[in-house]
Amino acid sequence: MEYRNNAEERNWYANGLINLAVCMNELGDSDCLEHLQGDNSENPLDRIGKSCEQANNLSDQGNHDEAVTLLNEILATLSTLKGPGVDFYQPRVLGLIGMCHFRMGNKKSAELFIRQAYDFCISIRDEESANIYGENLRILQSQ
Repeated sequence: MEYRNNAEERNWYANGLINLAVCMNELGDSDCLEHLQGDNSENPLDRIGKSCEQANNLSDQGNHDEAVTLLNEILATLSTLKGPGVDFYQPRVLGLIGMCHFRMGNKKSAELFIRQAYDFCISIRDEESANIYGENLRILQSQ
């Protein structure tokens, strides 16, 4: 199966499966489409998104240690994954950990995690996010 190593062929194959499932769904058989969509509770990125939201809420409520514990668990999960979902969540999780440390008065730890978020964004060429974390670093260093 050569398509596994060729992004263009892999996309062609995946689009074919999706189109077939959509046609079957329109004919009254939703099994194929439901199978391709899967159960969101099994999607690790959905769980990570919900956990990030929970950690943010914990931090907003002043439970920074609890938020950091949850965020470290998310980092451990992210380390087992690859792809654009990791590129999206990794710097955000690092940034949230930095924010929690800042709110707890741990400026050095905050700077360390925000620096990691910044460096990660630079490594994946996400200039917009890198600019945000870079500005956060400048603000931290000026205090």
